[in-house]
Amino acid sequence: TTLFRSLEANQFEFELYEVAANGTETLIETVKNRADGSIVFSPITYRSAGLRSYVVREKAGTDPQITYSSVELNYKVNVTYENFQYLAQVGAPADTSFKNIYTAPTTTTTSTDRKSTRLN
Repeated sequence: TTLFRSLEANQFEFELYEVAANGTETLIETVKNRADGSIVFSPITYRSAGLRSYVVREKAGTDPQITYSSVELNYKVNVTYENFQYLAQVGAPADTSFKNIYTAPTTTTTSTDRKSTRLN
């Protein structure tokens, strides 16, 4: 979400990391937002059962008028093997939004008032 400015497709970048049990993070994918604000990562294929942890972060951009979100979304995925296939149950955070703040550029206007004084 961008506050006070309309959202455009591909305006922001987001990174998906897998977090190992020891806290080490591995970048899985970087994607850009869609025009409707959604963020879609590619499906992940699992080849073993177990608990997985992921974090999604916004990659800070370079626009000086935008304060980029520092939110980290943490996901837990429990992968089980049932009926000859791996199934993933995703535990998602309650709030999955990133809020960026747009600050409009300030403009300075200088005016010069000239008064004329008449001497008699």
